[in-house]
Amino acid sequence: MVEKDPRRNKMAKKSKRFKKKTKRIILFSSIFVAALIIIAAITFLVLNSKSESFVNTLNGTLDITPSSQSPTYYSCEQICSQNGFSKSYNFFTSCKAGETKITYGYPGQLPLFICCCYNEATLPIHTCTDTDGGDNKDVPGTVTYDNNINNRYMDSCFDATTVYEYRCNADNSWQGGKESCDSGETCISSRSGGYCKAHVWNPGDTVWEGSGAASIIGNSPQTSSIDLSQYGIGVDGNCRLGIQLSTAWQYANDKCVGIPGMQGVKWDFYDSNGLEYTRTDTTPVSLGVDLHPETHILNWDGHTKWIASMMPFPFQYPDCSITYEYTARIYIYDCL
Repeated sequence: MVEKDPRRNKMAKKSKRFKKKTKRIILFSSIFVAALIIIAAITFLVLNSKSESFVNTLNGTLDITPSSQSPTYYSCEQICSQNGFSKSYNFFTSCKAGETKITYGYPGQLPLFICCCYNEATLPIHTCTDTDGGDNKDVPGTVTYDNNINNRYMDSCFDATTVYEYRCNADNSWQGGKESCDSGETCISSRSGGYCKAHVWNPGDTVWEGSGAASIIGNSPQTSSIDLSQYGIGVDGNCRLGIQLSTAWQYANDKCVGIPGMQGVKWDFYDSNGLEYTRTDTTPVSLGVDLHPETHILNWDGHTKWIASMMPFPFQYPDCSITYEYTARIYIYDCL
C-alpha cells in the first residue's frame, strides 16, 4: 500500500480554493460588464429615439426636451406646428390668454426656445369700447376692455397743455399716450376725463402772475422765465398781451452807503423778439411799470419764453450786497 504525500494533498486543496475564487471573480465581472452594456444601450435608445419627451402640460405650458444631443427643431414655427398649433411667436414677457407656452431645451440649461403657440379659432374674443369714439383729444372719454370695470382707463390731463389719451385698436386691444393740445388750447379736467379746449380770454384776464425775492453778491444776472404755451396762449388769436412789473431793491448792509452812482441795478425784460424794456436804477427805489400795446407791442411766437432779469450795474461794489423783490402779472390787454 502506497502512502499519500501530505504536502501534495495540501497543495491540491489550495488549488481547488483558487479555482473557486477565480470563478466567482469572473462571474461578478461578467455581471458588471453586462450591467454596463444594458445601461449604455438604454442611454443610446433614449438619445436616439425619434419622439420628443413631453414633461409638463399643466396650466397652458409645455416643456419639451430634445430627444438627442442635436435639437430637432430650430424655430418656434416648427415647435408649435409639431405640437398641433397653427400660429406661433417668440415668447417675450408672457403669452396671451388662450395660448400655450412651450419651453424647448435641455434640463439644467438655458432654453433653446421659448414660444407662444395658439390656434386662431381657440383664442378668446376681446372687446374694447371708447366713449369718445377713438383717438379724440378734444372730447373726454373712457376706454373699457372686456367689459370689465377693473379695466377702465379715463383720459386725463398730463399737464396744462397735454392730454393722456386712451383709445381702442383695430384688434380690440387698447393703448394710451400723451398728446399735445393745439395752439391756444389748454387741458381741461372734468368728471368725464381730460380734454383739450380753446380758452376764451377776455380783456383784463390774468394769464400768469408770479413774484420773487433774494439777496445777491456778484455780477451774475438773476432771471425768471415764463412759458406762455403752458397757459393756452396761441399765436393766432385776436387778443393782445400786457405785463405789469413792480420792482424794488435796497442795500443789504452799510458798506454800500455813500457810493451813489457806483452801485446800481439794471432791470431788463425780453419778449419772444428780444429785449423790449430796460431800466437802470442808480439808487434804491421801488417802481412799477405797465407794458401794453399802446406803448410796447409785446410778441409771443408760441415757443420762445419771456424773461425778466436784474443785475448789479455797472458792477457790484466790493462787500456791498443787494436785496431785491419783484412781482409780475401777464394779462389780456384787449381783444380785437
